[in-house]
Amino acid sequence: MTDKRKPEEIAVNRHKIIAPIVAAMEEKADAAKIVLLKKEAYQQYGISRRTLMRWLAGYQENGFEGLKPAERVSSAPGVIPEYLIDEAILLRREVPSRSIPQIIEP
Repeated sequence: MTDKRKPEEIAVNRHKIIAPIVAAMEEKADAAKIVLLKKEAYQQYGISRRTLMRWLAGYQENGFEGLKPAERVSSAPGVIPEYLIDEAILLRREVPSRSIPQIIEP
């Protein structure tokens, strides 16, 4: 995620978007009204149906905390572990004509 905002700020903005839908669901509104509210959210905020459904599910499961973006655990994305590089070097020295795709294949 390239968004530099704080997770709480992101969650607040997401809650503003889903609040009318959640309220309608809590009031047991008819399905047509809920579908209409979802469609309005897609169009007004330029988000996908899948994203909206993910936010709603997160909110239903974990409340406000479910709207915060998931934290990434990787220390440095795209960094190849040293032991893999060493093994690739050994494989290449073993057979110099080996291509990179051949080395990568398990």
